[in-house]
Formats: sequence, C-alpha cells, structure tokens
Amino acid sequence: AVAGPQENSVKILDTMYPELSARARTLNILKGNIQLTRGPPADRKSLAGPVSAITGFKAITSTSTAFVKTGGSSGSDCSQEKSRDGGTRQDAGGKRTLSASTLRSAKRLRLDSGSPEPETGGATTGVSKALRRSLPQAEAVAAEEESSPLTVSAVSQLPPNPKETVESHDKAIADALKKIAESSFDLLPVIRSHVYVGNISKKPVMRDQEKEVVHEFSTTKKHLAECLLHSILSELKIQKISMERNYIHALCRVYVGICRQLGDLERARLFCYSLLKEDFPESEKLTLFIANMWHDIFISQSVINKAMQLVARQRAKGEVRNCLRAFLNWEKNAPVDVGFMVSKLLLTIQLCPKTEFQSSEKFGEDLSDNTWEYIFAIDLLCCHQKWIWTHDNIISKELWPVMDKWIKYRKGHANIAYTPDIIIASILRLIGRLLIGRLGQLGLKEGFPSAVKNISSVIGMFIQHARDEDIPWGIQLAAVYALCDLSPSNPAEISKILEAWRQETAHSVPSAVLSCLEEVSSLCA
Repeated sequence: AVAGPQENSVKILDTMYPELSARARTLNILKGNIQLTRGPPADRKSLAGPVSAITGFKAITSTSTAFVKTGGSSGSDCSQEKSRDGGTRQDAGGKRTLSASTLRSAKRLRLDSGSPEPETGGATTGVSKALRRSLPQAEAVAAEEESSPLTVSAVSQLPPNPKETVESHDKAIADALKKIAESSFDLLPVIRSHVYVGNISKKPVMRDQEKEVVHEFSTTKKHLAECLLHSILSELKIQKISMERNYIHALCRVYVGICRQLGDLERARLFCYSLLKEDFPESEKLTLFIANMWHDIFISQSVINKAMQLVARQRAKGEVRNCLRAFLNWEKNAPVDVGFMVSKLLLTIQLCPKTEFQSSEKFGEDLSDNTWEYIFAIDLLCCHQKWIWTHDNIISKELWPVMDKWIKYRKGHANIAYTPDIIIASILRLIGRLLIGRLGQLGLKEGFPSAVKNISSVIGMFIQHARDEDIPWGIQLAAVYALCDLSPSNPAEISKILEAWRQETAHSVPSAVLSCLEEVSSLCA
C-alpha cells in the first residue's frame, strides 16, 4: 500500500471544533474534556459492529481525528490486565515473566519471526515446549520464506469457510494495509502534549482507522489475524528504507494493538526486541508508540526487558527521550553504560552456582531458560554497540580468555582455576548467537570478514579434535550449534567439518542438530 497525502492538522482541528478558538480546543484536547460531534463517515456501515464496542479500545465520538483516545475499562479487558503483570511465562502464582521461548525458536530475530501459541500448564513445562517449538532456519531458506507477505502456511491454517476464498483473504489483508497507509499521521505531538501537561493515560493513542483494523481482526476477522500480523512484518521489511515514517509508525501501532486484543504479550515484546536489535529506523520512537499502546510490555523485571530499555534510553534524544522517561518511569540521571551491563551479565552467567545442562530429547544437553535470557540480553546490547566494540571488548577480552583457561586446565597447567563445562557451552552458544544475525553481518560489511572466519575456524578445529580430546558431550553440541550459526561465513568448509563429526561421534545425535546440519548442506547447494 502506498501512503496517501498527509492530512493538514489545522484543517482537521477546524472541522472538529468549529465553535472553539485554537487555544480553547487545544486545552480541551489535552485535558480530555472535549466531546466531539462530527458525524460518522459513509463507510461506517461496512463495519460489523460499532467501533466503540472494541474491548480495550473504546473510542470517543469523532471518527476521523488524529487525536483519538482509546482503551477501555470493559470487564474483559480488566480481567485480562489483572492476569498479566508484564510477562508471558506463568508460574504457580499466576505471574508471568518474559521467557526465552520465542527468542530461542528462531535463528535470527527478524521482523518476520512468528510467535508460538500460548502454552498451558506449569512454568517449566510451558516454557520448555515453547522454547523449542521450531528450529533455526538457514539464510537461504529464510529469504525464500520472506518473499511473500501472505505466506501459504498462514493461509492453510485458516478455518474452512465455503463463503470465503484465499482471494477474499488476500483482499481483506490488502484493504487493511491500505486503510492504515491512507490514514497515517504523526501522533508524536499528541503524546508529547499529554506528557507536557502531565496527563499520561493508559489508553492508547491511535487513529480511528487503525482502531477499526484492530477491531475487525480481533473480532469478525479474527481468523485472519495471524495473516495480517505476518503481512505487517513483511510490509515493515519493505518499508524499512522508506521515508514514509508515519506509515511505519501506524503499522507498529496496529501490530501491537492486535497482539493486545489477542492477549499475546510475548509476541508484542519480541516485536519490540526485534525493532531494537535490527536498529530499525527511529526504533526509539517506535518504542515510545509501543509503550503507549501496551505499557505491560515493559513492566517485566527480566534482564531482556532491562536491556531493551537501556538500548532505547541510549538511542532516544530530545522530546522522544522525555516522553519515554515519563512512560517508563526512568530516573532522570540513571546510568546508561552498556559495557558495564554486558560485563555484569557475563559475570552472572559464570558465577551462577545452580547452572546446569537441561536434558532434551530434541536438543540434547541444552542451556537453561535463564541462561538463554542472559544470552539474548547480551546479544541485543552488543548489536547496539556494533561489531568492532563487541569483537575487541567482549569476544577478545571476555569470552576467549575463559575458553583458553578451560583448555589449559584440561591439559594440566598449574595455577589454572576450574571452569564448569556449562559455562563453556554457554560461551560457545553466545558466540554463535552474536555472529549469527545483524552483528555478524556488520562484521562482514565493515570490512572484517577475516575476523568472522577466524572465529569459525577456531570452533571448527575444536570440533575436529572433540573425539581425541574427549570433549564432554554437552560442549560438543554447543560447539556444533555455534558452528551452524556461523555457517554462512564459510558453508562448504563448515559442512565438511560437521559431517565428519556426525560420522565419528559415538553418541546419538539429537534431531535438532540433524536439522541444522541439513540447513548447512542446503547453503552449500
């Protein structure tokens, strides 16, 4: 969809409040006391129900103004809010915290990543199942899947309806995107004005057209919600280099709005994480719109949430920073040292006394959910700091020395402290994670392909000598996973190393590893 001409805010105000002076109507808007009387448009009849009936998005009277206060106090919304405290992993007390479920399920956190369906049951079981819902995808396979905004898999999941066809589904998605594009409008001045007068409401600020799309795809067209969410992600990838930023802002608001109506907090949080990690244009401004749409995304006290807020704080400037400070209750002079937080997270991983391998039929000896959360938080922070900083300060000074001490200890060197195997496995998985996505791409683009290949070569030699050196099985698996992550840097050589390892090992290779080996082979093809 191509965005239409931008509406003139002054003309909109004139049509909204012809009986008020500019100063009077502005004050009334900010105070939330205005009652609008503009008549509904003709296309209102096409909606299945009144927009004011949207659960959690109750509208005021106007149907075309940019200054729309949404969010309701309906019973269903209140009951949902009471059951959520900002996360998605449930414990015995009903509280939910951000888990590594969706983060762990994708090779790279991209805007086209899906979200696992909600799990039921206990905390450990639910998180563990969601954590391993799907396997990493190779770059070539991922690129092929990203080629179509509306994937066949998404359409095939739709419930059968004789009155609907794939064409009608496509048209519904296209119409929704067109409506969003044609109504795109910069809502930052509205949010900024609310912050200025101290009138920050938990009700999201949206255009009525955005609200209508959220209503339709969470009620009458709920079976198409998944398709629309995937299409929005694809549209965002297309629009990433576009100068039409208001359209991008609107897409993000609708995406989070639908997630909120569906109660999918984890998907919304992953969406924000991905925008920050991929350094999406105006990611700090998008973070503000997301916080305005669903504040619960940032309530969690998990390390991932803290990393997200730290990155947003570093990027935000001026009025956006002031608004985020008000929405997220930032301290005015809070420290924003990314390097300190990364070092602290790495130290926590190394000193955690209860860290141990988690046995899994699919993944073999894997890391715990808590360890994965630390890894994803470090990944985000390092992506923000870019390649040179990460290579010089984290990989060279923090990670390799620990690996070196472990190897020397195994060879009997004196005065070398013991390092638990789980720590080495965690470091290997972190290295693979750091170089798998945007950070590894930056290393290649910034003229450091040799550094990336050197790292993969060292891990490759480690795997080649695994049997002779009697390397513990959990560490072998971690090295194999890491090398699979690094395979795009040298697929042919890495494929040979992994295939030789598979043939020589006496252990039963987990199915997840076999799938990764197939993906590496597909890169060679």
